[in-house]
Amino acid sequence: MEVNGRGEVVSHRILESIINSDYRMTYTAVREILEDGTPALLEQYAEILPMLEDMEELRQIWDYYSKNEAPPMPLVTDNSYGYNYTAVCPILDENGKPIDIKPYEKSIATNMIEEFMLVCNETIAENSFWQEMPFMYRSHQEPDEDK
Repeated sequence: MEVNGRGEVVSHRILESIINSDYRMTYTAVREILEDGTPALLEQYAEILPMLEDMEELRQIWDYYSKNEAPPMPLVTDNSYGYNYTAVCPILDENGKPIDIKPYEKSIATNMIEEFMLVCNETIAENSFWQEMPFMYRSHQEPDEDK
């Protein structure tokens, strides 16, 4: 996908591919690199630091447009879909049995991945629509506040 300075997808190619991961990272590591500048992580991931910084810049662009003037074409953002929820994660005991549920702390790293996934999903859906391809999708109902 090619994305311009306003965060708009201006071109894309969809192809059969295999993903080969050169790095395994955690949301915590990405946050510590981008927010804290943790020296050991900056050194460990020096080769991909420019890419992470570009990704963070794009995340900031999408975040700006989700809160301010809209760009000429629609953008997918966390806020545009109303995904204003609290993610939770279970706390397990030594036997793997859930004993508590705590809010999962969102960070720029989790937000970045959410934004990238949403833009990819929208691009695939739009491409399928314009090619009049059959497309399976899920319709989300309004969540039950009690649940």
